[in-house]
Amino acid sequence: MADSISLSRNTLMRRVEEISTDIISKITEFVTKCRYFSLALDETCDLTGMAQLAVFVHCIDDNIFQDLLDLCQLETTTTGKDIFIRLKDCLEGKNLNWDKCNSVCTDGAPAMMGKTNGAVALLQNHIGRQ
Repeated sequence: MADSISLSRNTLMRRVEEISTDIISKITEFVTKCRYFSLALDETCDLTGMAQLAVFVHCIDDNIFQDLLDLCQLETTTTGKDIFIRLKDCLEGKNLNWDKCNSVCTDGAPAMMGKTNGAVALLQNHIGRQ
């Protein structure tokens, strides 16, 4: 039986991409259907020193659900504006409703929590909450 399974590089890559796409669509579908969701943001660096934004989502509906929503690459800088733009692109790319976002949790870094130019302040201004 093992002789009939194709293990070529292209086949494995295609299958991993299909599984990844399926997982992303299921997470997005669940978050879209829930009443409210919360976000947890963490800016970090990978092994090559490239800055990345990890966006975790926590939903409470009939069930409690928590998972990694997206891992976004920050192109050049890690200012509050850069983080907010990537977060905005992430949520809008998944067609998530901003009104359902009831809280945001961060590590407290200045780029996240700055009163005027922090990612959270920019998010509050964008969705019209203070």
